[in-house]
Amino acid sequence: MFKVVFSEDAELDFELIFDFLFESYLSFDEDIETAIEQAEKKTQSIRKAADKLVKHPFRGTLHDDMLHDKFTGGLRHITIGRAIYWFDILQDEGLVRILAIFYGSQDHHTRMLTRLLGGK
Repeated sequence: MFKVVFSEDAELDFELIFDFLFESYLSFDEDIETAIEQAEKKTQSIRKAADKLVKHPFRGTLHDDMLHDKFTGGLRHITIGRAIYWFDILQDEGLVRILAIFYGSQDHHTRMLTRLLGGK
């Protein structure tokens, strides 16, 4: 059985997603307390949804064109709900390593390529 771990960049993505959701809820006239609660709840559900990769990690779209590593089997992405998870698999360690998480209609391909090339 595999275990899901989040990279440092993915942890920062959760903060960005929370901020985006918080601002979205405020724009829909939610009060601050409700916006915080809803953004936190949704962010936690996005984190929990990554656990779906534990049972079947070798799914999603493989991106050998962007990154291939004999130790990780390559870079993959999968959409669960409105969140797009970019990950690789450290098979010998039993880990699914979440490298990035994008939410909604972001151009995740371009953003991931930018990260791989050293940008943020």
